[in-house]
Amino acid sequence: MSNLYPSLFSPLQVGHITLPNRMLMGSMHVGLEEERGAFPKLSEYFAARARGGVGLIVTGGGFLQPRVRAWTAEDDTAALLRGRAPTLAVGSNRAARQLARKYADWREPLAIPVWPVWVNGIDVHFAASIGHYGAIPATPVRAPGTICAMMLVWLTPSEFVRMDETEGLGIAYDRFDVPVEADSGVPGDVSSVVLYRHRAGTIATFGHRSIGMAELPVHDRRQARMSQPAMQRFLCRRLAPGIGLNQFIAGNIADPLLRQRRVDRLARHAIAPWQPAETDRQGTVSGKTPPITLQTLLL
Repeated sequence: MSNLYPSLFSPLQVGHITLPNRMLMGSMHVGLEEERGAFPKLSEYFAARARGGVGLIVTGGGFLQPRVRAWTAEDDTAALLRGRAPTLAVGSNRAARQLARKYADWREPLAIPVWPVWVNGIDVHFAASIGHYGAIPATPVRAPGTICAMMLVWLTPSEFVRMDETEGLGIAYDRFDVPVEADSGVPGDVSSVVLYRHRAGTIATFGHRSIGMAELPVHDRRQARMSQPAMQRFLCRRLAPGIGLNQFIAGNIADPLLRQRRVDRLARHAIAPWQPAETDRQGTVSGKTPPITLQTLLL
């Protein structure tokens, strides 16, 4: 072994850490991370390999799942929604994990009611921006005839303050009250929803057409669509030809000035953002624009 790999047992400097040797255990999942009460076994699994002398252990990925429960017929809907207003979550706020992250240090008892809905009249597209975390943000666009799966999230006034902060209100996103028509299956008396819409507008391609997000379930989508990885590859070719995708994303995360220069280039050809005050507050009343409707999404 020593003849084939003469440096295998030699120390290796990785940043500020010195590895005792060059043996690495790659990331893998063995099922223990999903087994209830199995963290002690998982810890011992890695400890045994460390005692064996491996230089570096790369653990499998995982996350802490927030505590969630189903909304049942026995729940007092009026009590659950009292003092709360509905917002329409179009991006990562649809996920319980994201809400748990945003309110991780919340001092008050946190119990946010959510309800899945089909939304007729709004689609979710890629904003002409790049997040500090490297992803391309989501933003709603007016799309009569398009039916998209979203989530109603009811927040208290103080919870809205935190949501405004995390959405970068007035910097990245603007906040609107948009009139809607909800069917009888949607809890509460929902006649309008709070909507966060990105200021940058949407990314344009394919003949100056806006691009929808492929990850969301959609019926009758009339726009081109891409997944997040496909959009990243598209922007890499467009904004940084000649470098790899990983380098492109890493640069967007590590270098704020570089990221801003790339966002500025996107802005030159971006499609203007949806203006709900013009299309809905006035248009639906005059009959020029079909109303936005909500229907319970049965899981």
